[in-house]
Parts: sequence; C-alpha cells; structure tokens
Amino acid sequence: MKTDLVALVNPPSSLGTVANREGAAGLGNIYPLRQGVPYPPQTIAYVAAAARNHGYRVQVMDAVLSNYTLSMIVHHLEALEPDVIGVFVSHATFDADVAFVNVLKARLPESRIIVFGPVTRFRTEELAQESLADVVLLGEAEGYFPQACDDLLAKRSVEEWDEVGSQSRVLGDREGFVEQIEELPFPAWDLVDRSKLWRLSLSASRGCAEKCSYCPYVAAQGPRIRTRPTESIMEELQYLIRALDTRYLVFRDPAFAASRESVMMLCEQILRSGLIFRWECESRPEHFDHEMIALMKRAGCQEIKIGLETADEGILVKVERVRDETSARVHAEKTAKVVESCRLVGLRCRVFAMVGLPGQTCDSVDLTASFIEEIRPRALNVKSFEAYPGIRLAAFPSGQEDSGERLYQLREGIEQRESLANRISRPGILSRRGLKRRIESLGLRLAGR
Repeated sequence: MKTDLVALVNPPSSLGTVANREGAAGLGNIYPLRQGVPYPPQTIAYVAAAARNHGYRVQVMDAVLSNYTLSMIVHHLEALEPDVIGVFVSHATFDADVAFVNVLKARLPESRIIVFGPVTRFRTEELAQESLADVVLLGEAEGYFPQACDDLLAKRSVEEWDEVGSQSRVLGDREGFVEQIEELPFPAWDLVDRSKLWRLSLSASRGCAEKCSYCPYVAAQGPRIRTRPTESIMEELQYLIRALDTRYLVFRDPAFAASRESVMMLCEQILRSGLIFRWECESRPEHFDHEMIALMKRAGCQEIKIGLETADEGILVKVERVRDETSARVHAEKTAKVVESCRLVGLRCRVFAMVGLPGQTCDSVDLTASFIEEIRPRALNVKSFEAYPGIRLAAFPSGQEDSGERLYQLREGIEQRESLANRISRPGILSRRGLKRRIESLGLRLAGR
C-alpha cells in the first residue's frame, strides 16, 4: 500500500448554474440553477477505483454535489495536503476549470495536478498552455491515471514526456480507449458522498457505431461499441444493489439496446437474480421492439430515452442520423411505435428533440412539434445543437437556426400533463369536477382519461 494521497475533484459550479461534467459523454453541460440536478460522478468514481487498486490512498471531493464554493473546496484541499490532485475538466466548463486549476496550483504548489476528461483529447494545447496543471492526461482516464501518478511522484525527467506547452506535460494516448472494459474495477461509489444522490449510474457498453455527425458520444467514446459480458454487468448490479443499497440506476450507454440478444439476456438474468431495483436506459428507436420493452418493464425498467431529434426528413439525412429519406420515415415510424409500446406496458418514454440544427426553420420545428403532439410521449427533452469538439458537424453562422420556442412550450405542457397524471394516480387528491377544471386550465387533453 502506497502512502501517497490522491484527491479527485469535481470543481464547483459557476454562480447561478449547475455543472454536469458527466453530460454529453463527459464533454459537459451547464444548467441554470433552478433546472440542474447533480449527476452521479461516474468518471471520477472509475478513476478513484483504478487509483485505489493501484495502491494509492484516495479521497473524492465533488464540489457540485456538496455545493462547495471555490474557497470552500480549496480550504478542504489545503487541510488534506494531497500528493496528487486529479481534476475532472470538461468542454462546457472549460474556462472555469482552467481558472480553478490555476488557483489550486497557486494555493497548493507542492501538490501535483493532473487534469483528465474526454475534452483533453480535443483541447490539449489550450490546457497545456493556459493551465498550470503538471499533467494533461489523454485517453480514458481510468486506464492511464495510476501510471501518471507514478510518473509524477517518481519525478521522472520531463525529457521523457511529450511536451506540448511550457507549463504542462501530456501523458496518455489521444486514442486511448480501454478495450476490455469488463476488466476495469467497479466505480468506487463508496468514496463518493451519496447522501445527495437518489440514483447511481453504470455502463454496460461504451461507444456507438452510428454516424450521427452531431453526437458527442461518438467523439468521446469512439465509433465502435465496446461491450461487457452479461456476467460482468450482473456482478456490478449485485454490488450496487446489495452492498450499496442502490434503488435506482441509470445505464449510461449511448446505445444500450444495440444488441437485442444482450438486452434480453440481461433482463432474464435480472429477473432470475431476484434483484429489485428501478432503472432507465437510452438507445436508438430502431433498437427496441414490443417484446423487448415488455421484458425490460418486468425487469424493473422505468424509462426509455430515444432520440427523435427532428421529424424533418431532409435534416435527418443532412446530419447523418439516417442514410436517406426512406430511412427517415422508418425512423419516425419506429419512434411512434416505441412510444406506444411504452404506453401499453406502463413505461415512461422520454423523447429527445434538437433545435438549432443546420437548415432548421420554423416550418421544420413546427413539423417536429406536431409529430410529438401526435405520438404523445410522457416526457420530452429539447436540446440546442452545440458544436462539441470532435464532432463532424461544424458550427454554422448565427441566424440560420430557429429558436425552437414551440418545442420548449410543448415540453412544458408535457411536464404539466405528466405531473397531473401522477396526481390522478393517487386517490383523493382531486375530485372529478376539480380534475376537469384543472385539465381545462392547462389547455390539455389526457390521452385515455
């Protein structure tokens, strides 16, 4: 057992926001304070497990979960005096993360600082030149972090490192994906303050073989699916549920249901195991069918997330969501079928739509909104296109995109309808007359009610 102490840090959110560095495959999202919910720090938990397995003493400090300010997290680190500080950085929070690292280095000059996260592959030189980090770590961090700590603490000569900037050194591999992900230790959730988390996350696979030119998951995790055996996933589920008493899990796979056989086998194993928990997943609409959805429901699934993105066939082809307009029509049909199957078995289906895509007009947004109103999903997420580093769809001049106001209004209406439906499911909350008045006040019609 090494005596060296490693502190892994999720930096604080900027004022009035909630930072989600796990979002967009680790390239990050920022939410307004009133809308943001802290996300399970899976990347940090993986790195913590790898460092601990390598013999280091490890502490995790999640400033977002703990709602720490900059001064608070720095004060805690000063008291801790770690030998190495690992800082999770993202594209969305890039400027704030660089500033945070520089404050840390000024206040704790004896601690070695390693920055990690998918963004390091794409903004390497900026991190090396603008931050005071000792190492910019490339590749999936759990595969390289322990060795980077060894190198730093052994004071290996800088001539052996790939020098990019005058301040920082670069270690790892720009294309450093962990091939055998089942060989990684389970994320060290026991080192995370879980008191403010109502769910944890896991990954049954990484990467996606689809060609969507706007997707950060392909950029961050690679254009190929790396899967884990069912036995490995079940072992982690046993740990999460029985050892950590987890009751809700999010599968972080971008294409969870790409292999029908794997999903069916996993669900059967969950049912045979007697494990009782709720979970959600995400995949393309065409990956699902009614039989699979029904089995997933029996195995505890509560929500399926699917990306419609847009109902405009031309845009779907343009952003390479589908091959051609015939495939675009099939995509829409499959989306409608998944929503209906979920409704029939009692699952929540969350549809994702995008605004600000190249060529998107008011007519295009109206077409998408009308389609969503027709299929009536139980949840809707609307996301603006962002030109994440590494994606193939380039940014475009401002003024070409539509704001998508109708989609945002539709999302609010769906949320109100779902909230009302949840109240109806509890007897005694509303009388029939009160219910009718409430529905009319929202301007909504509840399907099947």
